[in-house]
Amino acid sequence: PSRMLTRFLLAAILSTAVAGCDRPAPIAQAAKVIATHTVRGQIESLPEKDQPSSSLSIKHEDIPGWDRGDGTKGMHSMEMAFPLAPGVSLDGLAIGDKVEFVVEQAPRDLIPYRIVRIGKLPADSALDFSHKY
Repeated sequence: PSRMLTRFLLAAILSTAVAGCDRPAPIAQAAKVIATHTVRGQIESLPEKDQPSSSLSIKHEDIPGWDRGDGTKGMHSMEMAFPLAPGVSLDGLAIGDKVEFVVEQAPRDLIPYRIVRIGKLPADSALDFSHKY
């Protein structure tokens, strides 16, 4: 009897594993956007042209509507790395530029956030990096 149970369990595990191969990994699935935020900040570093995995780093203002995943909202100003959505260009932007960008936020099991649009602000734009949360 235990041999039959072992065979049954092994068959169930293998069929589940094979069925799972047809599904793309969560990061490859189209991200379900849970929030979109328009944010202002200053570019601290740009991706290296010869290293596509390097990141865009922006010191950003507070993001009041950021979904923290625990039922609360808000992210204080900080410097952080942002991935770019396909097709987003950084042409004409440099370290130190003040920018306004739109970031999409998705559930944590997917790509959690990415910039979908970015543009340069006037150099004399006043940014507020004080913590409000």
